[in-house]
Amino acid sequence: MQISDHPSGMSLAFEADSPTLAWLERFASKRDHDHTAQEHLKFIFPWLWNSSWGETVSLDVEGVKELKDAIGQCERITKSLESFLVCSKDRLCRLKNSLETVVAKTYFSILSDDILAIIFEFASFGEPNGKPDYRTPSYISRVSRRFRTIALRLPRLWRFIDSGSQSLEFVQELASRRANSGPIFEVRMRRSPKLNDLITRWNYIKIKHAQAEDHARFFACVTSSLASRITSLRFEYVLDRDHCAMSSMYDHFPKISLPALQELCIDHEDQVNDPDELYTQFYRNWDLPALKVLKARNIVPILRTEVLARIYECTLSIGRHPADEDTGYEWDLTTVMELLGGLTSVKVLTVDLHGWLITAQPNELPTVNLPTVTTLSTSFVGVEFESAKEFRRAFKTPNKQSWTVEVEDNPAQGPLWTQLDDIFFYASRDVFNFEGTVPEEDFEHELASRLRDVSENESLTDVNLIIHRNFGRSDCGDTSIRKNIPIAVPNLQNLSVTYPDGEQGFFGKGHDGDEDEDDEEEESKCTVQVRKVELKNCKGKVKELLGSLEKKFVHESFNGYSRLVLDGSDIQTSENSRNNDVSASGWSTLVRDAKVIRDDE
Repeated sequence: MQISDHPSGMSLAFEADSPTLAWLERFASKRDHDHTAQEHLKFIFPWLWNSSWGETVSLDVEGVKELKDAIGQCERITKSLESFLVCSKDRLCRLKNSLETVVAKTYFSILSDDILAIIFEFASFGEPNGKPDYRTPSYISRVSRRFRTIALRLPRLWRFIDSGSQSLEFVQELASRRANSGPIFEVRMRRSPKLNDLITRWNYIKIKHAQAEDHARFFACVTSSLASRITSLRFEYVLDRDHCAMSSMYDHFPKISLPALQELCIDHEDQVNDPDELYTQFYRNWDLPALKVLKARNIVPILRTEVLARIYECTLSIGRHPADEDTGYEWDLTTVMELLGGLTSVKVLTVDLHGWLITAQPNELPTVNLPTVTTLSTSFVGVEFESAKEFRRAFKTPNKQSWTVEVEDNPAQGPLWTQLDDIFFYASRDVFNFEGTVPEEDFEHELASRLRDVSENESLTDVNLIIHRNFGRSDCGDTSIRKNIPIAVPNLQNLSVTYPDGEQGFFGKGHDGDEDEDDEEEESKCTVQVRKVELKNCKGKVKELLGSLEKKFVHESFNGYSRLVLDGSDIQTSENSRNNDVSASGWSTLVRDAKVIRDDE
């Protein structure tokens, strides 16, 4: 709250001028002056009651004198009242601050410790963006001795421990007061922001080693007293600056046990040059019997075999960092496959491969089969086509039910249709070697039949495509999306296609569905740009619905910041109409009522 309107922030003195005192006395008296007093004031200040008084003075020296006297009176009154107004505003802010302080001291002393505990926990629940709130508990503990005492014995209040914002002394005191609390801690190990400027000075090495020792002592305090209560552990390092801290962690903690740890996050802003370097894998021999979630960025973590075998959810992001790729190091996918091969119980898996430094030699990747995966996300943005193809050849998830695929339509990665065909048909290339041996009208049926025999997509029902590409491309008529994906995914129910990079599109004006139409001519006609198209509960009608939607919207214009959602959950499809065209059922009504909506609606 602003304490004062004065630029200096200092208290303003009250100027007790006679006109101000007179006004203040009248305000305090709370009574009207009698008629005689009003007439007297009107005689002294006639220009207040009559706005045109200046035009009534005589046109002589005496009139000029009257006007000058009136101007002097008005200036003095204005100056006094302005000073009075500024001073009153200053006092108003100060009085409100005093009221808050007095109320807090008066009423908080009446509140019981249990009520204060509820208030503290609510205030520290978390930030609006969903991130942990590391600051509010520290602020509360500094208000008073009573607040600190109550705060330090609240387990939920101190569920976040952060080496970047909390001191070693504070963690020591916290540990000494929480002997009987449950496993609630979320620990964040990172560099203190206060040291970012110091490390550029002449004592660079000395400061880095001192920081590393403080970092290790902080973690030692946490693990020695609270190891059985840590449920989430996050390491955030910049390897170019934090190698001393990581080396210190390796020296001091080669083997520890965290029996309650359920989530481990290893987040490196930059790239690990050698993934086998011991100091970068200081946790490799830790005992983590309860670990279920593993998240890693820019490092392929090495953990004990029995630890990996218990992982339920894993996210691996390789190549997303701000460093210049021209000076980076190649990522050999062999190490990635070794990690994935150990995840024998994983059900939710994200493999995010990014950039041309992701490499794989032909036919050298070991085959990894993960039948337990039900939810899969894969990204190949910026990865050269041959390397991505080798990964897809060696990586199998035959029982996945939901698959999110992120790709980039870029010449280095190959055309979009080539990438999508390889992604969804990579295990089935030989089934295409029958063209010309069956009638043209039976081609799709024969292809679908052969794919069912070899496909790894039999359990797949949800497909989410995320496509990075330039503006002015039409995908609805693209065989890979409208036709081939429904064939490759025979039980497809939900399909979404999203373009996250601004104005890009799904429909193309003038496209008549002719598969042989020239691509460049088709793209030149593209005017309908829909950022996201989503079909829910489409019950085997994806191809037909996309074709019908294209005919409906082909002559309309929309910018890229719009979406189209079609939900068929209310349509009851009978056995008799299952193979009929969408016009034979309630699907035609659904298409007729479909609307493209702007994202801001």
